[in-house]
Amino acid sequence: MLQPGDIILVHSHSLIGKLIRWTTKAWANHVAVYLGNNEVLEAKPGGVAKGSYDQYLQEGYEVRVYRFQVSDEFIQEFIRSVLEKTGRKYDFGQIGGLLLICLFHIDLKDQNSHLTICSELIYESAQDVGIPVPAIPKYKFMPKDIENWSILKQVN
Repeated sequence: MLQPGDIILVHSHSLIGKLIRWTTKAWANHVAVYLGNNEVLEAKPGGVAKGSYDQYLQEGYEVRVYRFQVSDEFIQEFIRSVLEKTGRKYDFGQIGGLLLICLFHIDLKDQNSHLTICSELIYESAQDVGIPVPAIPKYKFMPKDIENWSILKQVN
């Protein structure tokens, strides 16, 4: 059963999804936060916006759900922080930067802080409320890092 604040890793069957998984050597190519009432918040090419959890299932995507092992207070603050980022534009340049890092080990450093990709949304929101984040820069944080984030536990 999903709970608000759960992190949803998505394995889609799109060409871009396959490319992301291939370059990052990961199971997932997308990540979202479950808000409750079947709603998720995610960063997609249209920007940071709410969507339906059912969209993943209707598209035939595979999902894995992870839950923070922190207090309910942290979860509520995390959700608040995520929601504050609604409306941010998507960072297409960061996707290209991650591909360069993964394929050629070329590091372009942090990009525009007013633009966001899905994994940065999670990292930044956790950091905002004091949830310990992995010891890697935000701009290098990818869906694969969520699978190994020690403060998260897979629940499905």
